[in-house]
Amino acid sequence: MDEAIKGLIFDLSWGKLDHVPGDQVEQLSTWCTKLALLRTHLDRGREQESPLELTHRFYGDRKALGPNTVQVARVLDTDSAISGNIARELRGMSNSSKELGEQLDAVHLVTFQIGQLFFQVGLSTSSDWSKGEMKSLLAAGRRNRTERVRTLRAGEDVAFESGLTQAEVLDVIETCRMVSQVSAHRESRLMKEAMLSVARGRRA
Repeated sequence: MDEAIKGLIFDLSWGKLDHVPGDQVEQLSTWCTKLALLRTHLDRGREQESPLELTHRFYGDRKALGPNTVQVARVLDTDSAISGNIARELRGMSNSSKELGEQLDAVHLVTFQIGQLFFQVGLSTSSDWSKGEMKSLLAAGRRNRTERVRTLRAGEDVAFESGLTQAEVLDVIETCRMVSQVSAHRESRLMKEAMLSVARGRRA
């Protein structure tokens, strides 16, 4: 997989290529997904690891984990390398008090910069919540930069008409982090309200 995409990655990261050919988009999406999965498993602490179901699914299919899950941009200046992992988990209630608070779903937004190539990958489990959360985080990364942060779609050429400055790259990441924090706060509030409701029901 690495050997097949190596030439394209080098050309994009060194600024020798200003577009991704449509016939290589799927290959690039797959490679970015592999790197993102590995990145989550390098993080210390179980709360940062992507669920193993995603890794098993990826290595079974050798494809990106769904359409529109990888977005890329060109970076104008490359003073620093960036790699990050924004993780969100939904801990929900179930009918059994023993299972109360068990992890049900997870979503990760993994960020990479390699030279002039910047990309973000959304990794999510199959629940409606995680899919919606992933879309929100990817949308936050594109906000006000839709002509420069491009979503990879199989078979479509992706042209980098202009690039992001390093400050804008950091702003993209911070915007996604803020959206994630707001979402986490909302989920925490809803969880507390649900637990209070259950407690009142039991007392009644």
